[in-house]
Amino acid sequence: MAHDLTEDEEELVSYAREKIVEHAQKRWEEGLYDVLYAFVLSDNGGIYAGKPFESNQPSFNVCAERHAINQMQYEESEQATVEAILVAGPVPDEDHPETMPCGACRHAINEFGDKDTTVIVSSFVRERKGEWTMFPKIRVFTARELYPESYKPVEWD
Repeated sequence: MAHDLTEDEEELVSYAREKIVEHAQKRWEEGLYDVLYAFVLSDNGGIYAGKPFESNQPSFNVCAERHAINQMQYEESEQATVEAILVAGPVPDEDHPETMPCGACRHAINEFGDKDTTVIVSSFVRERKGEWTMFPKIRVFTARELYPESYKPVEWD
């Protein structure tokens, strides 16, 4: 299903593009590899960034999407809602498919957003020393399209 980006979502894409280049450049200068990034647009208009937290203890790892959602809740409150989220990961070339949110992140997006939350996925390619091609393709979904039947605990009387 095709979705046109709203003005706020276009702003999210522009913000993410700038911040990923800035952060990826810093990582490149430190000899680190590129990572996936996520940027959340809250229902209050705030934009929050996340990157994976990776430990040598895999159960400690946190994906970029959940990190960004946590940042939104930290800065605003647990009542904040994800209006849109952009996920962009490094890929070897422009023809490579974009990285999609994992199942846990799809659940978190659904839980802290709603069925109409926009999920924007893209990628970036390191071309040469300190230069990237940003978002060669953008795909847009709703949270419901990526997670059609979310878990709901049974409610008892």
